[in-house]
Amino acid sequence: MLRLNPELCFIASKNHDDVVGSLIGAFDGRTASIHRLAVAPALQRRGVGTKLVRVFEETLRSKGIDKLTAQIHVSNIAIVPFYEKLGFKEMSYVKTYFKDV
Repeated sequence: MLRLNPELCFIASKNHDDVVGSLIGAFDGRTASIHRLAVAPALQRRGVGTKLVRVFEETLRSKGIDKLTAQIHVSNIAIVPFYEKLGFKEMSYVKTYFKDV
């Protein structure tokens, strides 16, 4: 992802030493996606994730991209209120399928 979309991947650090959060994003030509958002457990609920998403959104706007989705694993429903607070809404019209290759 870093090779394909380096300008859409962000790392938050503390004193340039410790990684405290990261966001891996991508753009497929139509919609941007947050594929992974992670914040160190000790620093969750302190604005790190919100800042990463906001920086990502600013970058997208500067590129003329106006659609953004976030991928949330069903086992991580605790993150849903976080995304809803940032204005995300559930997409009930998309289903994702996968297969091992």
